[in-house]
Amino acid sequence: MTTPSLKVCYKCRAELPLTEFYRDLARPDGLHNKCKACAKAYDRKRAMLPHRVETRANYNRENPQKHEAHRAVFKAVRSGELKKPDCCQKCGETGIIHGHHADYSKPLDVMWLCPKCHAAEHMEMAS
Repeated sequence: MTTPSLKVCYKCRAELPLTEFYRDLARPDGLHNKCKACAKAYDRKRAMLPHRVETRANYNRENPQKHEAHRAVFKAVRSGELKKPDCCQKCGETGIIHGHHADYSKPLDVMWLCPKCHAAEHMEMAS
């Protein structure tokens, strides 16, 4: 019998702490039924499907400046040259934070935004 602080992953059948499951507010307990490790393995496998690889390659070919800017930010964060903050620079929200480029010719000049503010920024740029 499981205790309230543990949950069984339907994929690997492991009994794990609740912190090992992503949030899913559509589910009764508020957590996904697949553990983070199984979800990541699935996502990695899915990302390597031929049509997805081709779509990424086409996007990168069609948008070389964007691709290089994204790579530059990734490398700078990984090396410690650029620090990714814990909160959105617009609203202060914590959690998932995206790097937003206002100008792709300045690859390391990014604004760190939550998904909601990032979407709003793109809507504002489009109008």
